[in-house]
Amino acid sequence: MAVRNGTSGLYQEDYAVNNVIEGDTLYAGKVTPGGRWLVLRYVAATGVVDYANLSNNAGVTTYADAWTGRAGLTYAAFESLNGV
Repeated sequence: MAVRNGTSGLYQEDYAVNNVIEGDTLYAGKVTPGGRWLVLRYVAATGVVDYANLSNNAGVTTYADAWTGRAGLTYAAFESLNGV
């Protein structure tokens, strides 16, 4: 699975890929210069890609906390997120 830097589209603020961990579940952590974070999760067994950010993880306010706790985050479809 290819992961690239890109523009979020809504706010025109670039996300930079900070971390990637590959395995049966791939995680890619992204953050903007303004501190907004996004974690992508790809589960190879199901082929499902879903996302976590502040809008579905209200208690996780920093990228560092999101990345450290990535396995316990709440994930959802991209279109259901706010603020990306």
